[in-house]
Amino acid sequence: MFSLETLQFKQLLELIARGAQTPMGKSRLLDLRPHTSKIKLESDLLGIGETIGLEKADVSWSFSEMQDPSDSLALLKIRNSTLEPTLLRELASLISQALFARTAIQGSKDSAPTLWRIVGDIPKDLSKTAENINKKILPSGELDDSASPELSRIRREINSQRANLTRSLENLMRSKSDAVQDDIVTLRNGRFVVPVKANFTGKIGGVAHGTSSSGATIFIEPLESIEANNELQVLKAKEENEILRILFSLSDQLRQNLPSIALAASAVAELDFIKTKAIFAKKFNAIVPMITDDESLDLQNARHPLLEESLRNSIPLSRKGAKAETRPSGSVRESQNETNSEIVPVS
Repeated sequence: MFSLETLQFKQLLELIARGAQTPMGKSRLLDLRPHTSKIKLESDLLGIGETIGLEKADVSWSFSEMQDPSDSLALLKIRNSTLEPTLLRELASLISQALFARTAIQGSKDSAPTLWRIVGDIPKDLSKTAENINKKILPSGELDDSASPELSRIRREINSQRANLTRSLENLMRSKSDAVQDDIVTLRNGRFVVPVKANFTGKIGGVAHGTSSSGATIFIEPLESIEANNELQVLKAKEENEILRILFSLSDQLRQNLPSIALAASAVAELDFIKTKAIFAKKFNAIVPMITDDESLDLQNARHPLLEESLRNSIPLSRKGAKAETRPSGSVRESQNETNSEIVPVS
């Protein structure tokens, strides 16, 4: 830990993590610690090298508006649980983006075997589940009318009932115009009412649903509209039940594919973790090091990334192009002084 603190390892990880596109990838970066296994280290370096190579060949992937799916996946493990519409769409987005990355890598799987092992087992038919969710749930989180034939039928009845009820109350207000405060049908407590002047309440019989802040207006549900309002409430209850049924059905589809979705989530986290390091390498013109068995460390034109970032930020924009020279290795110098690299033994 002393060595890591001396090297400002935590601050370095925070610098690298700026390029993360998902909260999962960022979390993995910030939790990163030096490897004790050469095999694992070489595997990680291969993934970075393959990512850099694919990008040079214009093969890439990216992630956007991604949320950590851990809580949603945990909820799906609970029998008969139902996810909220926004959570369903988030998982659909994760699936779609994971499959996009899979497709991007598949064409180059021979030259990127490490990356292909990460995504190769994600079932392609998961796309049907994601498409079904996106077709039934709008970006706003509302269910589309076509989410089911029953929902479409109920909503048509609701619209018809609402129109008839509004028209009936508008006719009543015109016939009792002297008692009405405003000629606008109002919604109070989920029921359609008319705004009646406080001193004319006896002229329109019905149920009061509160008053205005000034007390000058009383919102009354006329007796002749009570039955129609009740029917509208029944229809809304049917709509809510149908929405819950659809959401449960979509959640259950995800639950049946839970291992595959968990694999997709893991792949997204791993790919973002790798690509974030590749983004850092490109920004600082870094290379993927070669690992040897002779316990030696050969640093050529090495720089401290935090120091270089600080120098970059300290150079005024008007002087950056004139004063800084980028060397082939990626180091930045402002003088002609060179520092030779050394081979440092590792104990």
